[in-house]
Amino acid sequence: MTKRIFRSLLLVAFAVFLCSLALIMGVLYDYFSRIQQTQLRMQTQLAARGVETGGADYFDGLDVQDYRITWIGRDGSVLYDSDADSGRMENHLAREEVQEALQGGFGQSQRLSATLTERMLYAAQRLPDGTVLRLAIAQSSILTMLLGMGQGVAAVIVIALTLSVILARRLSGRIVKPLNELDLDRPLENGGYEEIGPLLRRLDAQQKQLQAQNNQLLLEMAEKTQAEQARREFTANVSHELKTPLHVISGYAELMQNGMVKLEDVGSFAGKIYDGAQQMGKLLEDITRLSHLDAADRDG
Repeated sequence: MTKRIFRSLLLVAFAVFLCSLALIMGVLYDYFSRIQQTQLRMQTQLAARGVETGGADYFDGLDVQDYRITWIGRDGSVLYDSDADSGRMENHLAREEVQEALQGGFGQSQRLSATLTERMLYAAQRLPDGTVLRLAIAQSSILTMLLGMGQGVAAVIVIALTLSVILARRLSGRIVKPLNELDLDRPLENGGYEEIGPLLRRLDAQQKQLQAQNNQLLLEMAEKTQAEQARREFTANVSHELKTPLHVISGYAELMQNGMVKLEDVGSFAGKIYDGAQQMGKLLEDITRLSHLDAADRDG
């Protein structure tokens, strides 16, 4: 049971950690994206002022590293591009950010690159002469961000997993400890979890019922023992009682058989033999009744 609880707690802790990590990465990515878009807008506005002031001369000697600058004519043709030959570039009039700039003065858009590993952010500013100045910057995707933070993320995962194992082990031990310390002989005297209260009450009731059954069984056994003792005593008494009339009958009958009884005493001897026989008959009737009672008890 402890192992099952430990695995469940560890799984829940690790799942919560992964969800939290994904949420944090998403929030951070969104936060940095908004900052980057704000900076791109500011850089576009600054570059637009430079072009307004210096015209095409603004691009002479311009050293651009993080941004790509594109100057687009009113018809969509590329007048200048910091990364490519403007004469070979396709018309940009249909681009989303260019259309927004022509209509509202400023436009923004974003598109995934061909490799899907980075996203391009675009910001376009319409100039007083109707041309459009556009700046673009590459933004890494969440996958690229995770790969770039691989060592840090791996370290966090290892630390979180280690802490999860330690905490899950301790918590599982604490959860199971009250169950292991239950006194099943006195169920109602246990504290711990209220959820197992019905189980403990049922166990107490079963123990009381079992104790009552045991007491009843002991009483029945005691009664049977007493009955058996009474039977043995009765048998011994009957044996003793039978010996007396049997000796009397046998003795008087032997005297009469050997002619050692006077004729006038024959009636007296016969009466004593009769009395002994009657006494034996009563004892035999008692034994018969006792046998019937035993048979009835065994059948019952």
